[in-house]
Amino acid sequence: MSPLANLPRRGLAPLGVLPLGVVLLGVLFAPAPAVAQETPPAAREAPKSLLPGMFDEPPAAAPDELQMPVPILPEGAATPRAEAPEAPPGLPPIPEAQAVEIADPLSGLGGPEGQPELAGLLGPATGGYAPDLFAGSDARYLARLLDGLEAPLASRWAQIMLQRALLSRTEAPPGLDAADWLAARVRALVRLGAAADAHRMLGTIALDRYTDALIGAGGGAALAAGDPVGLCPIAAAARGRVETPVWQLADGMCAGLAGDDFAASMRLEALRDRTRANPFDVGLADRVAAMAGSGRRAANLEWAEAGTLTAWRIGLASAAGFAIPDTLVAAATPAQRAWLVRLAGQSLARRAELGPEAAALGVLSGAELGRLLAAEAATREPGAVARSPGGLLRTASTAPTVAERMRAMQALWSRGAEGSRARYGWQIATATAAAGIAPTAEVGPAAAELVASLLAVGLVPQARAWWPALDRADEAVRARVHAGLAAADPGFRAEERLMRAFEDAGSAHRAMLVRAGLEGLGKLPPSDRVAALDNPWTRAMDRAVAGQRLGEAMILAATALQADWRNVPPDHLRRIAAGLAALGARTEAGLIVAEAAERG
Repeated sequence: MSPLANLPRRGLAPLGVLPLGVVLLGVLFAPAPAVAQETPPAAREAPKSLLPGMFDEPPAAAPDELQMPVPILPEGAATPRAEAPEAPPGLPPIPEAQAVEIADPLSGLGGPEGQPELAGLLGPATGGYAPDLFAGSDARYLARLLDGLEAPLASRWAQIMLQRALLSRTEAPPGLDAADWLAARVRALVRLGAAADAHRMLGTIALDRYTDALIGAGGGAALAAGDPVGLCPIAAAARGRVETPVWQLADGMCAGLAGDDFAASMRLEALRDRTRANPFDVGLADRVAAMAGSGRRAANLEWAEAGTLTAWRIGLASAAGFAIPDTLVAAATPAQRAWLVRLAGQSLARRAELGPEAAALGVLSGAELGRLLAAEAATREPGAVARSPGGLLRTASTAPTVAERMRAMQALWSRGAEGSRARYGWQIATATAAAGIAPTAEVGPAAAELVASLLAVGLVPQARAWWPALDRADEAVRARVHAGLAAADPGFRAEERLMRAFEDAGSAHRAMLVRAGLEGLGKLPPSDRVAALDNPWTRAMDRAVAGQRLGEAMILAATALQADWRNVPPDHLRRIAAGLAALGARTEAGLIVAEAAERG
């Protein structure tokens, strides 16, 4: 018997942590919600995702429980962070799974030894934040906020900021068991589409520290990351503690992967009754169990029996090389499509097709997207390479004339509808090529597109270099470039005349977002043109900033941006920009506002 089978039971999950059965059954077997719409209803007073009570005061601390008055920042100081303009939202691939022994997948393995009290993948030198990022906050309150988040956020840069925060090696705030707090981080990362990174982070944690909540979160992350072998140690930790069809299925599958066909057959056959588990899900487990090569025959499966995609179906089908129909992928959530981009079991064609949207979410970096498109182009017939996205991207970077490069970039930008996530993803893809175009007045109106592409990945100095070349450019072009640079570049001066031109040239709501953001950044004087709001979210953000709780402010910023830009009240963006800048995250604040200038 595995030494993990008799792990002690933990108490009931505290406030802010979902019970294991709810978490795992929901993540693994729940139908996919409807796909997020690109064009939502008209702007409202507050983002549609705000839930009643979501921003109430944190629960009162027991004596000495929450006494952590250490501020995140000394007064007047900023948190040092890496210089890279775009911290990679995607991390290196998951290391190859270690070989398993026949008797027990865990026998002979020492296993990870990391502790949840200081869990994470990133440090300040690698794009992460300081260990005291969440100092002074209550983990129960933060977990409640995180459990209300789901992709897509309006802002790619807000998601990158939040992912960096959740993946940073940070001290667990008080209020929850450190493993339960880690579970909340993992659940949020998976729902935002960054399942592979969440799974890697959990791979460093000692299994004897897993609580029920962390078992549930870890199971969902392993499956969304397409790693059924990585699910097996977690299933062993669940054995004897949680008896649900989910873990019985996992037990049967893992027995087959370990070469025990008899145990696999017994456990899986017992679950084929539809009242306990969907036969399709049992068949997937059977198919993966057959991968051990012991002669076990894989089940024949029909996707018509599944209906919708779940983490279980995505992860196991990808691991087993069982193709997912295009119709199901089209109906998947943005987070699920982001998982697919990272799964090696998916075809390069599908991953490249979904790549721009994943980049626009913040799950894929511009460099990763470029490599993916290049790899897909290499699979095509020689005559078709030049017309492929990867071929066009190569032309945009290496063609001998600026005109040829610009035509290639414009062909890529046009692949996404105006204002869509896909179009923003193509702007991200062309950033490196845009950086290779020398600033010159001859480029004309396309200069605004080039600057937008550069700012999409945080290449602020390269974008700023275009400003002197636009002295005689059309006023609308100058106004658009000015809006992005005034937000992203702390040294760039905002001009009221160009702000008014920006307001006259496009969406009134977008212009008001930019004005509000620039006011928050201190680039424009406060005015009554942006209506001040007083609601639970604004009061929660005020408390976080007053308490110098940077991590809490980052999570609150994400909650306010869980809507399309058209549904984000300008005053919320003003408070996000002002709060983040005051707490030392001026770079992140500026890029969020610059993004609103392009997508708001």
